Amino acid sequence: AILGTLAYPRLRRRVGLTRTGLVALILQLAPLLVCAASVFVPGNPGQQNRFENSCHVIENGTCANASMMNSSCVNVTSSPVTSSNPFTPSLLALLLGFVPSRFGLWMFDCTLTQIYQQTVVAEERGIVGGVQWVLNYNFDMIRFILTM
Repeated sequence: AILGTLAYPRLRRRVGLTRTGLVALILQLAPLLVCAASVFVPGNPGQQNRFENSCHVIENGTCANASMMNSSCVNVTSSPVTSSNPFTPSLLALLLGFVPSRFGLWMFDCTLTQIYQQTVVAEERGIVGGVQWVLNYNFDMIRFILTM
């Protein structure tokens, strides 16, 4: 976040205010595609078939997992639930997408603030800010209602 704030003035001087906003938006959204792709990367805890092939042999030689389709069972030494490495490829893809997107977010926020200050007349800034505040909190309330 701090790097985005520090990079903003340099980029604004080189390419201008509007292009800085466009670059910042691309720098925010492009890494989020990596986050979306992390859902399909192996190791995602949300994958349904993660435990289908695992079973434990119990004393009489039958499979302890009732959802196994085949009758052959392998003696599993370690459970797939616990792992010595908590950083799965899916989690790494999520983090490698999410963290850099904050850089673009902060640059975009600085750009919007600058455009707001340059284009809105000083007497109307309170009205525009109030409308923005109301819209933000209304969408926040909608988000809370949808998650109930």
